[in-house]
Amino acid sequence: LRRLNIREEWLKLNFHLPELTLLTKQIPPATAEPILKLKVQAKDSDFALDRLMVYDNDVPIHGRQGLFLNARNRHTLEQEIEVPLVPGTNKIQVSVLNQAGTESLRETVNIQFTGQTARPTLHLITVGVSDYRQKNFNLRYAAKLKYELRQTQLLNRHVSREAVLKLRKQLEQSQPQDRVILFFAGHGLLDQEKNYYFAPHEIDFDHPQKKGLRFEEIEDLLDGIPAREKLLLIDTCNAG
Repeated sequence: LRRLNIREEWLKLNFHLPELTLLTKQIPPATAEPILKLKVQAKDSDFALDRLMVYDNDVPIHGRQGLFLNARNRHTLEQEIEVPLVPGTNKIQVSVLNQAGTESLRETVNIQFTGQTARPTLHLITVGVSDYRQKNFNLRYAAKLKYELRQTQLLNRHVSREAVLKLRKQLEQSQPQDRVILFFAGHGLLDQEKNYYFAPHEIDFDHPQKKGLRFEEIEDLLDGIPAREKLLLIDTCNAG
């Protein structure tokens, strides 16, 4: 439940579906405007409203946590949302979650963006550790990363948990039309509860939870950033 971001109190027997209605009716099939504005109405007769989910081409643009409504126990709400468009086809979907964790059916809009944007930037971030503080765990090839393009690279002793988490600030500067590739190579460990950890340089291999990077923290680097096209590659043990 924790890995899926599901709270235990959400698991109620009285399952109830909230409703979301798209109030904006005049939506053109194509636009040159970079922002699509949509007005929505959300309501739930049994539970208070919690957050909106907005997807573009199946990517949650506010991350998997969505857009919190701060509705103060309200059961009805009207709100305008802004969706940055990417070149080509945009399948926009909007739904609402109530405080019991139930998501409504999704309202869907398809629109073609024909306007001008800057050329997409490829953000390549590579993290590789061959040399570990505990030398008996050293690897041969994890840090042999060579690419002929602009990239951010963390290798060996520069790979700390703190340094990797700081990459989030850099990725928040991306644009919707950009593409991000995030690549990890090194050791991957499991703790006693089968939680996955990527092993930075200083990790304690007997206690990976102390300085290791949890899989959820790696996912959070990409979750909700402006770039819509994102690829995560992990070349370690236990990465499946």
